[in-house]
Order: sequence, then C-alpha cells, then structure tokens
Amino acid sequence: MADKKKPTLSGIVEDLSPKKIEAIERKHAEARNKYQLKNIEVGNWADFRKELTSYMKHHHKYTLLGGKAGPELSDESALSEGLNILEAAYEKEGGQKYAYNIARKGKLNDILNAIASVKSQQEMTDYEKFVKSKIDPQDRELHKAFAKEFRSKYKEFIPKGMKTKSDEELAMHYNQLITHHLEHQQKIENYFKPYEAEKKKEEKKKTA
Repeated sequence: MADKKKPTLSGIVEDLSPKKIEAIERKHAEARNKYQLKNIEVGNWADFRKELTSYMKHHHKYTLLGGKAGPELSDESALSEGLNILEAAYEKEGGQKYAYNIARKGKLNDILNAIASVKSQQEMTDYEKFVKSKIDPQDRELHKAFAKEFRSKYKEFIPKGMKTKSDEELAMHYNQLITHHLEHQQKIENYFKPYEAEKKKEEKKKTA
C-alpha cells in the first residue's frame, strides 16, 4: 500500500487554527448551556452523585454524539469521570469534598461550569496531540521540508534568531516553527476582525 501523503507545515497550522480550537470550545459551552438545573444546591451526597452522573452523561451525549441517540456512558463511568475531574479541578481546595460542600451551598452551577471547562480543555489538548502526531518524529526530511516552507513563506519576517540558522538547524525545532506560524496567523486574523465585524453589520442592514 502506498504511503499516505505527508503533512505540510501549512496543513498542520490550518488544523490547529484558532477557528478549529474555538469550535471545540463552543461545542462544550453549548453542551453546558443546554443543561438546566432544577435546583442549584444538593441536600446530601446521594443527590450530589445523582446530579454529577446526570450531567456527565448529558455532556457526553452532546459533545460526542451531537445530542443524537447513541451509546451512553454507564452510570459508573459517568460518576467516576466526574469525580476525577472535580478532584483535579479543585485539587488545591480539597478536591471532590470541596466540590460537594459548595454544591450544598447553592453553587452546583459552578461545579458544572468547572466540569465543562475541563472537558473542553481535555479535548483541545487531545486534538492538538492528534494533529501533531501526523508528524513522524524521526522523519528528518519532513522536518527540513517544514523549515524550507517556513523560510519561503516568511522570508524577511523571520525572527533574527532564526535567519542565520540552516534548514537542518530549523528542522530540529519544527514545533517552534508551528508555534511561530500560528502566532503570525493569529495576528493577521486579529487585524482583520474589525473589518469583518463591520462587513457583517452592513450585510444585516441590507437584509433588514
């Protein structure tokens, strides 16, 4: 079987673009917003376990299944993951014990917000690892190709510390090339944001 097409620097950066990352954040935020609590506090540990299990199953359904029918998390898996998240999220304050205490004081919403935030961050981290795993860490020729693409794209905009380095030297730090590429792309997008916002306003006026 023929080798799959090798990745390019611009392709990796495109996969890691702010829009792709924002889409992940939005998905988890929407999942959180779709879940409405009947009560913002719990009366006992059993209620806390029940609410935590319910929310974890909900979040799984809307982020992995798109809200559609499909294999659900078991109660055991949902509760276990939820408790693990709270243990880490509130590690300095006392872990799940602290989370339970504030949930009893009417801050159950805060607990669910923390879980959604952690789940979002976990997926973003996993996604970045997945994208970067397309790069063979032993393929020096690929890394050199990244360096050449970087040099060709930026030319006079290459930082002083990089200009004097050879392609072989730049290739040794290909992750830095990805980071620099992303930062440059973000600056360009930030520059054009006001113009895009103004354009959308004009389009709304025309359709009104």
